[in-house]
Amino acid sequence: MLKPILHGIGGYVAGGIIGPAKWPHHDLIVVQEGSVDFTLRSKVISCRKGDALLIPPQTEFRARAGSEGCVIWVQHFTTARPPLAVPVFLPSRPRRWSFTQGEWLRELMKRISVGQSTANGNVSPATVPLLLSLLLQELQLKPKPVSEDTGSIAVRKTATWLKAQTFPLPSLKEIADYAGWSTSHLRNSFRASTGRSIGTLLRELQMDEASRLLQETALPIKAISARVGYSDVVAFHRAFRRHKAMTPANFRRQMTPVI
Repeated sequence: MLKPILHGIGGYVAGGIIGPAKWPHHDLIVVQEGSVDFTLRSKVISCRKGDALLIPPQTEFRARAGSEGCVIWVQHFTTARPPLAVPVFLPSRPRRWSFTQGEWLRELMKRISVGQSTANGNVSPATVPLLLSLLLQELQLKPKPVSEDTGSIAVRKTATWLKAQTFPLPSLKEIADYAGWSTSHLRNSFRASTGRSIGTLLRELQMDEASRLLQETALPIKAISARVGYSDVVAFHRAFRRHKAMTPANFRRQMTPVI
């Protein structure tokens, strides 16, 4: 028996922070526009328009909107079935769904919204539980996660090596050479194994190092930009603001201790 609780829509500007949050019920989160990176149990899952996450009860999560911002739609619900053990990423169109036009999540979202928008404001007794039940059935049809394969092991080894490098970081070609792959295979392997791109990891490492230098040194921002691999200081400012939701100068002012 499924019981929908409430649903809503939220819009976030580029780099906007969502959470942290932890709910006693299931959350189905659908990305309507833009993109957003969710962090659940130390794992980052990148979602784009049409993608979604089904988050189990009592799972803490937080998220950051992408460079173009995002609009997300959320359905909270409980179920008599045992709760999901781990978060589940839902791509924009699972093959088993029968919708022939449009994304299945948009269809699901639309029908649930209609079901909850009755004249008296009450939740439809049939529409919403039925659709969410279909969703859970879809998840049960999916194969169970397999043990880590050699590709995932290689990705983890490459990521560990990359984090140990000095700045500026190796190029994509140099990283691919280390892994023994082509650059396209490197990109695909990182996306398949981690749910995010190799570019996202590189930017995180650059911004973390830039944050450290801003906080611990008096280097000019232009010098820090070059140190972490940006030849264009304007591009560095944009990247830093997307990552930290503030400019490098504001970050330095806020993080520098007052003596």
